[in-house]
Amino acid sequence: MKNFRTYDLALDFYQKCQKIKIKNSIVKNQFERASLSVVLNIAEGSGKLTTKDRRKFYSIAMGSLRETQCLLKILKEEFLLKNSDKLGGYLYKLIQNLVRASDTHRCLLPRCLLCQLPEHFHIRFRLASPSLNQEKR
Repeated sequence: MKNFRTYDLALDFYQKCQKIKIKNSIVKNQFERASLSVVLNIAEGSGKLTTKDRRKFYSIAMGSLRETQCLLKILKEEFLLKNSDKLGGYLYKLIQNLVRASDTHRCLLPRCLLCQLPEHFHIRFRLASPSLNQEKR
């Protein structure tokens, strides 16, 4: 994935997390799964075709990042905790941009050129045509 800053930051964050030595095997396992989940959900979300699916996977990545940050606090890894804030900011912005995109583009036209989804159509079209508005409810 080229030119995807959030993914690059997540991958770098995961690699740094792998270097932390954790004695408790339960905490270590949870920490490894949560930190890996961040980068994997960003990667999987980037491959989804719909805004809704991308937002879902990026939101899961955000939850995993918060879980990882909590474990970093417990482990007293302050340096990595500060690095994770930058990733959190980029991930938050990515999710917010998708929220805005889904708010401005809802379509019900077959094969919309903007979203390429069947059975969708633009809000302005729906508002301009009250008869279609009633049919779709």
